[in-house]
Amino acid sequence: MGRIGHGYGSEWHLLRYLGRHRDLLDRVVRETTGCGDLEWLDFGFDPTNPWHDAEWKGLDFLNEDTALQDSWRNYWPQGAGIHNWDAVARVRSEGKDEWILVEAKANL
Repeated sequence: MGRIGHGYGSEWHLLRYLGRHRDLLDRVVRETTGCGDLEWLDFGFDPTNPWHDAEWKGLDFLNEDTALQDSWRNYWPQGAGIHNWDAVARVRSEGKDEWILVEAKANL
């Protein structure tokens, strides 16, 4: 996790929308993806981080789903470059969980 700038940067704006404009963000995500209701996961805590937030890494949010974890390890490079997510949302679709993984970027 990089340092979050106050008032600037893609991660700061994402966190602002998650905290203060969640209905608008949810509506735009639902319209764009066609998904149902979203449940955004809270971060854990990391006392070594200046903001004390611990981003989700890889698929750590799927503790109980070892088959999916194994598939992910075969698909996505592991090691020092494990991916950190700026936001993770669960979507319930036809009795199954689907996931939205967000990495905020300022440029296309």
